[in-house]
Amino acid sequence: MSSRFAVPSVPAGYFAESPETAAYESLVRREAVSLSISNAASRVLLCLLTTRPVRLLDLRQHASSWPVLQSLRFTSTQEVAAKAVAEGFEGIAYRSAQQHGQDCFVVFGDALKAFRQVWRKELVLEDGSAHQALVSAVRGGQIMVVP
Repeated sequence: MSSRFAVPSVPAGYFAESPETAAYESLVRREAVSLSISNAASRVLLCLLTTRPVRLLDLRQHASSWPVLQSLRFTSTQEVAAKAVAEGFEGIAYRSAQQHGQDCFVVFGDALKAFRQVWRKELVLEDGSAHQALVSAVRGGQIMVVP
């Protein structure tokens, strides 16, 4: 229950519409001042494809009028998520709190089985170089990379 849109006892998967947005959402958040390269090296980018339609509650149009969707006050978004699940939604589409104008998604429970992997890429390569999505997020977030 330490994440936006978390629901008690229900697994959740968080997704972003682009690799850069995924890097911002997971590693280069607004409150971050630095990024451990070892932390980044332990992460991978996954591209997934749905194998069937997933019923999403679309909150994207509320991003500007409902700022709680982009705040650190997770209790409010967790309540929204619990109601969405209770009403039969399998996930939520929302605007990224980290990268302006980008979309993110959370998918709950059995709907996570509706995805298959298309590709998987390391964020930090064996030669120590970083994936372009990570480089873009670090530059855009203006944070330091530390060992």
